[in-house]
Parts: sequence; C-alpha cells; structure tokens
Amino acid sequence: MEFLRWPVIALYLGTPVFLVYWWVRLAKLGSGRRLWPMPVALVLWLVQVAVLLYFIAIGMSGHFRPTPLEEHGPVVLLIAAYAGIGWMLWLSRNRMDG
Repeated sequence: MEFLRWPVIALYLGTPVFLVYWWVRLAKLGSGRRLWPMPVALVLWLVQVAVLLYFIAIGMSGHFRPTPLEEHGPVVLLIAAYAGIGWMLWLSRNRMDG
C-alpha cells in the first residue's frame, strides 16, 4: 500500500487546483454561462477536508473509540464528495458543450 501514498496525495491535493483551473477556463469560454457547479464542487472538497481533519484530530487525541459509523464515515464521505465533484464537473462540461 506504500506505493499508493504519493498518487493519492497528488489526487487529493490536486483536486482544488484542477477545480479552480476548470472554473477559470469556463469563465473565459463564455459570456453568461452559469458557473455554479464549480463553487459547489469546491465546497464539497472543503467539507470533506474539514471532516477528515476533525477525525484525524480526535484520533490523535487518544480518546477515540470509534463506532462503526465513525470508523467508516470519513471513507464514505470521501467517496461521496468525489462522486459529487465528478457530477459537478460533468454538469459544467455539459454547459460548456451546449
């Protein structure tokens, strides 16, 4: 699993950079296009970052006895956030084409 560390970190930290790049690209392409999917995608990324940092902080405190929901919640949240980000990118791509 060690070999997955750097690609996962690059994907995780590269996501907001890509979202801002895509947002700027959409803004340059058209006048009057709705750009709402991009801020929504950034908010999804920020929400899952906040929850993951919260779980890391309480895990480091040493007083964390996770329930199954607390144990698997951050992973489910991460997957759901990336699915939502993908959906927002898909919506913005459709707006760009049509």
